[in-house]
Amino acid sequence: MKNNTDKIVKDYFWKEIKLASRYAKGDLLDIGCGKKPYLEIFKNKVSSYIGLDLKEGDVIGSALDLPFPDESFDTVFSSQVLEHVEDPFLMMREVTRVLKKGGYLILTAPLFWCLHEEPRDFFRFTKYSLQLLAEKAGLKVVYIKGLGCWPETIGQMISLFLESTCNRTILKYPKKIFQDLIIYLFWQMGKIKRFRKNTQAPMVYIMVAQKPKWKS
Repeated sequence: MKNNTDKIVKDYFWKEIKLASRYAKGDLLDIGCGKKPYLEIFKNKVSSYIGLDLKEGDVIGSALDLPFPDESFDTVFSSQVLEHVEDPFLMMREVTRVLKKGGYLILTAPLFWCLHEEPRDFFRFTKYSLQLLAEKAGLKVVYIKGLGCWPETIGQMISLFLESTCNRTILKYPKKIFQDLIIYLFWQMGKIKRFRKNTQAPMVYIMVAQKPKWKS
């Protein structure tokens, strides 16, 4: 049976990263690439796609000490990595360093999510902290957008709760049915205008920021 545990946020990711990909160009670095799930979105928009990760990728390395010369990339992409680094400010400075002038960062980071990839799970971010991180690193924010509203976030959290608690054999099949039902109902509730207008509880933020075209 297909696992829809985090369907709400995955659907948002694909849609919003695809929209943000209009800023992608030239040589792209994917920080924390894993198995490169978003390569399909970017492959026809960039001339090269290099994935960096601690354990797998085209290049093995740390987001806190990127093994590339200054101004190596036109685009940097990083999804759900910032919460796992010990020093987010340093990561953002490294991003700025390897970006060419006029290049773009496309980044996602969570506000509401359960513990994951323990023990390397250190932070959650608001739109204000993301803006601060970008500006302190010398980037200009193009936009920051929250993904999800109250009902969608609550529905996603219930689904994750069920996934982590109802694991006895006799409960596994009804659990999946209940998860699908919860996700559908709360997704539909999220379409209600008064809920959609409330931006206090997104699951995740996506940010696009640019390295200014400073005069040399």
